[in-house]
Formats: sequence, structure tokens, C-alpha cells
Amino acid sequence: MRSLCVAVVWSSLLGCADAPKRDLDRLCEIAGEVRARGDLDESTRAAELARRAEAEIESKELRNMFEAMAVVEPSKRREVLRRGAEEIGGSSWSCPALDAMFGSPAGR
Repeated sequence: MRSLCVAVVWSSLLGCADAPKRDLDRLCEIAGEVRARGDLDESTRAAELARRAEAEIESKELRNMFEAMAVVEPSKRREVLRRGAEEIGGSSWSCPALDAMFGSPAGR
């Protein structure tokens, strides 16, 4: 019984560790969906991305990153996103839809 409890707790912890990465991937999907809407201008797209991210993203790490993006000047948002994504998803994570919305990351 004790080993079963340990296994359940361990699998829960592993699932929690993957949540920020899953949410980062979900944010990319949302950005693609929002960007594909031709009826939205740039500021409305950003507002829609923020609204949907708030509703659909669960991880505290990604929510904090997104809140930071909202308060920095627009030219700095991609850098905040890049740094947060590296911490959450590793340096190999990328999202063409977010790059298109916020500009390509430095060094690319």
C-alpha cells in the first residue's frame, strides 16, 4: 500500500512538472488560432491572446511570465517571452505564431 501511495504522489509530481511546458505549448496554439483570425487588428489580437491565455493557462510560471509581458513596453515583450520560455520549456522551444505577434527572438 505504501509503495502505491509513493507511486501516486510521484506521478502527480511528474505531471505537475510537465504542466508549464504543456501550457507553453498551449499558449503557442492559442497564438496561432488568434493570429489566423483575419478580422482582428494587432491590438485586438494581443487582447484576445491575453484573454484566452488567462482562461486556459494553469501554470503559475506561465501566468507570471504573461503578466510581466503585459507591463513592459511592447518592444521588450518578446525578450520577456524568450527568457520565460527558456526557463519553462528549454532553449529549444519555439513558437512561430508568437514570433510573428511579438517579433523574432534576438539572435535568430
